[in-house]
Amino acid sequence: VAAYDGCIYVVGGLDLNSFTVLNEVERYDPVSDSWTILKSMNSKRAYASLVVSCGKLFVLGGFQSVEPPHKLAKLLSSLEMYHPETDSWETRKGM
Repeated sequence: VAAYDGCIYVVGGLDLNSFTVLNEVERYDPVSDSWTILKSMNSKRAYASLVVSCGKLFVLGGFQSVEPPHKLAKLLSSLEMYHPETDSWETRKGM
């Protein structure tokens, strides 16, 4: 979760019912009290970090798969950059 340009961005996550890792991205606008579904990340990620720098959002690491009960199976070392102006993702060099 990160804040940028007055909105809150939420990326990836984990469906606790099915232990499915998600690549979905949503933006919350508190002014209009509305959620917008954005372009999905290239990789599914749970427990990833999200930071903002130079007008871009960067998602780092996380887990690509999780097995019940919360066994973290595959760690990601990759990085993705989100371009808010074009609603697009770019996979960047790994960490």
